[in-house]
Amino acid sequence: DPALRVRMLANRTAGEALQHVRRLADAGIAMNGQIVLCKGINDGEALEKTLRDLITYLPALKSVSVVPVGLTDHREGCFRLEPFDKEDSARLIAQIHRWQETIFAEHGTHLVHASDEWYLRAEMPIPQAERYDGYLQLENGVGRMRLLMDEVQDALERREGDLRCRRLSLPTGTLITPVVQSLIGKIRARFPQVEMHHYPIRNDFFGEKITVTGLVTGGDLIAQLQGKELGEVILLPSHMLRAGEEVFLDDVTVSDVEEALHTPVLIVDMNGEDLCRAVLGEEEAPGRETFYKRRQYFNALAGSRISIVEDSPGVTRDRIYADVSWLDRVFTLIDTGGIEPESSDILLSQMRAQAVTAMETADAVIFMTDVRQGLVDADLQVASMLRKSHKPVILCVNKVDRFRQQEADVYEFYNLGLGDPHPISAEGKQGLGDLLDAVLDLLPEKRVEEEEDSRPKIAIVGKPNVGKSSIINKLLGEDRLIVSDIAGTTRDAIDTVVKRNKKEYIFIDTAGLRRKSKIKEDIERYSIVRTVAAVERCDVAVIVIDAAEGITEQDAKIAGIAHDRGRGLIIAVNKWDAVEKDDKTMKEYTEKVRSTLSFAFYAEILYISALTGQRLPRLFETVDEVLDNQNRRVQTGVLNEILTDAVAMQQPPSDKGKRLKIYYITQVAVNPPTFVLFVNDKKLMHFSYQRYLENRIRDTFGFGGTALRFLLRERQEKETP
Repeated sequence: DPALRVRMLANRTAGEALQHVRRLADAGIAMNGQIVLCKGINDGEALEKTLRDLITYLPALKSVSVVPVGLTDHREGCFRLEPFDKEDSARLIAQIHRWQETIFAEHGTHLVHASDEWYLRAEMPIPQAERYDGYLQLENGVGRMRLLMDEVQDALERREGDLRCRRLSLPTGTLITPVVQSLIGKIRARFPQVEMHHYPIRNDFFGEKITVTGLVTGGDLIAQLQGKELGEVILLPSHMLRAGEEVFLDDVTVSDVEEALHTPVLIVDMNGEDLCRAVLGEEEAPGRETFYKRRQYFNALAGSRISIVEDSPGVTRDRIYADVSWLDRVFTLIDTGGIEPESSDILLSQMRAQAVTAMETADAVIFMTDVRQGLVDADLQVASMLRKSHKPVILCVNKVDRFRQQEADVYEFYNLGLGDPHPISAEGKQGLGDLLDAVLDLLPEKRVEEEEDSRPKIAIVGKPNVGKSSIINKLLGEDRLIVSDIAGTTRDAIDTVVKRNKKEYIFIDTAGLRRKSKIKEDIERYSIVRTVAAVERCDVAVIVIDAAEGITEQDAKIAGIAHDRGRGLIIAVNKWDAVEKDDKTMKEYTEKVRSTLSFAFYAEILYISALTGQRLPRLFETVDEVLDNQNRRVQTGVLNEILTDAVAMQQPPSDKGKRLKIYYITQVAVNPPTFVLFVNDKKLMHFSYQRYLENRIRDTFGFGGTALRFLLRERQEKETP
């Protein structure tokens, strides 16, 4: 609401900013947003309108955080505001959850997220990780608690409990108290002789209404920790300090705190691994960036386009892939989770195997080191691995916040023999441009497209152990003829050509067609990178789900990859023979799948059994049908007849007396079918009405198994198409 924005910011031109946001969205520039709620001003119905408007910025808008305004004691002369209480917070959460469900059903993303502060104030459980869409809003306090709790749990599961003795203290803001006490309980359950005191710090500097840890000051720490049992060390969360400095917001330094309290201070990033290492007195793992620092690095390079995929226990949960655009070149960035060259730990060995697999598929490798840690033996071992891979390497030195003071430390990394080190600060977003320039210098030129292969390419994808290999093996047996094994054109994948009824199909290997060692096969099954690469190359993605387990959030994420790329989509429900059935089972199961994959409602669903071969022949027929639909063209005259009837049956939406007018529709592309709608005002097109038009087109032409894309173009009413 431009008028409300002018009122809240006391700036008569503040409403004009919304025009620029629309221009960014129309240009396809990725954005993330934040809504700062003021009680009685822009909450309630005003928030409802804001969220309705924000949906129109999709897909350029990637995420929106909703945070409560911070009310300090230093607001003399400012508009009078009241803090949100427990009941207010609960109502806000219910409102956000309702919008999340609506948006996810239409777009496959939750988009809008309540910050952790709301849940803590409402004394409600923090949502599970799946709700946070890859933690795009960590810096705004969205999902930080869930991520911390999950990481601490993972870190503890990787450690055997013992009787080591350690005494320490952890001061935080008051709001996070329940979470911290829960984490301390988990740590002490495994390490019972670790004595850990938590001290909630009241904010006297900014006022008691400020309860978050990030605004705790050094003066308040000193005043409130005097005379307390502090143990051998004080752990201080890094976000209490100014970025890149050991200074609090009130200009008190960490050294001042240590001197006043006669206790050493250890700064710790509030992620599970770092926190557990600090609590247990372990040294930082050599050669591996902490999860949160890597997260900052990837966010800095990839912005909001980052995606995080969580795998089953026993394999690293922080693998990240992201599409990055730099100087008109687009490439995929992969985080491997770190390398421990000589660890015998099973988890770390698996992580090492994943990193090696990633290196084998990569065109170039960024070797990430830590200037604060300095050059360590593990760095030398990793450098040796990289040289043996014969891959181009960019040596990157992170945490260089002040280059002049750290210049000599950076030059130490020349000893790795990998060329010039590139100093960066992921947190401060410094040096990233030069690093990306170096990446482009090492990437191969854009590949010249080989003679187009018209044979259908089918990717069999899905979670581990759902029967992907069994399906392919069944398809390759009996009356099928394996023509040849050919080297794939991308990332050296091995494809298999299958002939059926005189027609050849290419199956892209994501399900272990090649024999491998058991560990490597398991690692590849967990690799989302292979799934993304396979979907990029395929015409039709067949997502296999386990009938007994049912459709899951991870299945939805995999389907979302195919949906976003505009690939044909078939859902194969495997192991159907093992399900007890009655006359309603298939109908009810279909409804569950449709509900979870509501953003891909067009997907074809097959109920099959790789064990018995039930309905497997139907897979080829369905692939052919989906391919036909992907390449179907509809005459412009027929499309406009459908449009006219649809508009007559249901009027287009309006806003403030202005109604949407749709002048014309035409198809401009296939694979997927793409249509352009000429309208008077793009902002008036609500996603629900666009879905209505899509359904009318599907009613006539089907288009089963393929997404439809709609582009909006504005023109004046007097113009003719």
